[in-house]
Amino acid sequence: MAEFYLAKNFDYASDYENPFDPLSVNLTLDGFDVVACDRTSLRICGSVRSEVLGPALTAAVNMTDWLNNRIGNFQNLFGITDTSCPMGLWNSTARLTTVDPDTGAPDGSCMPVNSVLPMQCGADRTLWYSGAVLPFPNDDCDQSVGATPFAAEPYMEVVPGEELTLDCVNLVAVQPNDTSSACGRVTTLDVVHFWMYDDDFHRGYFDQGVVLRTVDAKSGAYTTRPLTVSWGPLGENVLVLSGLGLKRADMAALKPQVCFAHTDPLDNVWQAQTADVTGFVWSALYDSSGACCPTYYSNRF
Repeated sequence: MAEFYLAKNFDYASDYENPFDPLSVNLTLDGFDVVACDRTSLRICGSVRSEVLGPALTAAVNMTDWLNNRIGNFQNLFGITDTSCPMGLWNSTARLTTVDPDTGAPDGSCMPVNSVLPMQCGADRTLWYSGAVLPFPNDDCDQSVGATPFAAEPYMEVVPGEELTLDCVNLVAVQPNDTSSACGRVTTLDVVHFWMYDDDFHRGYFDQGVVLRTVDAKSGAYTTRPLTVSWGPLGENVLVLSGLGLKRADMAALKPQVCFAHTDPLDNVWQAQTADVTGFVWSALYDSSGACCPTYYSNRF
């Protein structure tokens, strides 16, 4: 069983009679306490009560201002723990839409909402470079997204187990930017670097194991095997994983994941191990020549 690391409960039971809210009618939302989520959307069902509904409610409510005032509530869905944007919304936009609860089709007959939430998020690992933190990757290689046919998805999965929890980064095959280039013609992936603190204290975390998780062709179930763990020069904060042995042609069937094991279910790899202080898990996917190293981030949520 795998779950995407999003909040599961969202208590949104409130009666909005606050004079500072831009409402000219009483609006009550309740029952919004269960969140269904997948990689790209959150679905919350509940009841809306008001003196007027539908288009009349839109006319009575400055919906843009009202939504802006509710941004904090929606951010809480992603388990935000600081003043930054939720990880799942970095480099993304979010649209809030009311839908028919049975079909999922847009439906504004009750509370018409179809607005982009102004999250204003953006991820740039160079923000954290300093004299103490070197660039990642610190190599003369093609770091551009799509340089090779291999990529890391921005969604992390948490796989609970009886003894170990796995925090997994999904690896996929993609269309390279230039199929005629040396990087674009790469057919195998054997080495991945991760941007992790490399002092003795942080290195100990990875003694719990880093594994490659793939789908078995016969059973259809996921199996795991350990990867070789080593480190770059001290101070470069580079965790080196080798022995993946992945071929481009097999990626769709294998659905490979690089997974960080830990015994404490709450001690996730993004909590304190990543050299990016916001919790992003950055990876560089190297070809055998070392000239190609497309670099990706994965979200903790």
